[in-house]
Amino acid sequence: HPAGGEGQGEGGETYGRWRSFTRDAIAARDDSLDISWLKDESEGETGELPEPDALARKAIEELAGAMNELQAILVELGVEEEDAAEVAE
Repeated sequence: HPAGGEGQGEGGETYGRWRSFTRDAIAARDDSLDISWLKDESEGETGELPEPDALARKAIEELAGAMNELQAILVELGVEEEDAAEVAE
């Protein structure tokens, strides 16, 4: 939500990624400072999340891509394969 109040909800104003809450909004929650009642509307419902194995596969895919990019950096830096293997351990 952009700063300036757009997208504010639950009695709070948005400042970039931070939100402030009025005393009345906190009192309406029985003065609880437990942030579990805060929810990022952009995340959607948890029922929309992929299965854990699909998330794990996606993470592995992204990590493999990152490893390839790091290997390419080592090649550009002139690091020998043996030295690169030591760095990986």
